[in-house]
Amino acid sequence: MQKSRKAARSTYAVSLCFDDFSADEIFALEKALAVASGNDYLVKNAVPPHLTLGMFHVAEGDEAKVREAFEDFAKSVGHSFSLDFGGFDSFLEKVIFLSVKDGSPSFSRVKALNSKLHEIFFAFEPGGNKNYLPERFLPHVALALKLSPEQFLKGRNLISETRLPQNAKVLAVSLWQCRPYKEICRIPLSTDSLSPEQRHKNMSA
Repeated sequence: MQKSRKAARSTYAVSLCFDDFSADEIFALEKALAVASGNDYLVKNAVPPHLTLGMFHVAEGDEAKVREAFEDFAKSVGHSFSLDFGGFDSFLEKVIFLSVKDGSPSFSRVKALNSKLHEIFFAFEPGGNKNYLPERFLPHVALALKLSPEQFLKGRNLISETRLPQNAKVLAVSLWQCRPYKEICRIPLSTDSLSPEQRHKNMSA
């Protein structure tokens, strides 16, 4: 008996997007690392600087469902906020990244958003080697990916001597289809931190 063909599927990512100044500053770091290490994976794929909250496998035909889930999640994020960076770090000497400062309010908030995202996206299989599951999630902004040992050493030497951004403003959430990279939807966050009740009270006053 012939085995049934595995259903076609794509991987989608949900990310936090930064203000233009922060994005330009981080992208300049990515380009400097690409030159120093000889690995231009991020720059070549023109992926805007971002913080990934989760990755999910989506079966062909479920594109509308994943977009609906994303829009539900975006409503739950609330207003814009700042990320506080704790410096650079690495994964398995293959990835160099900016870490979100552990113990900061932004670290706690991003961890909570990751958990909320997985609650809303429960119908989709988690992707990204399970590294974005709440129990394994480490908030970070990638600066260089898929590095060889030699490339990692060159990149680490550069980044250790470089002034790193201290923070970035999160202004939107986005939904991406991965490989090839294609932004499906971007939803701006409110810049008003007041609750509707507080806003109404202020206007009345």
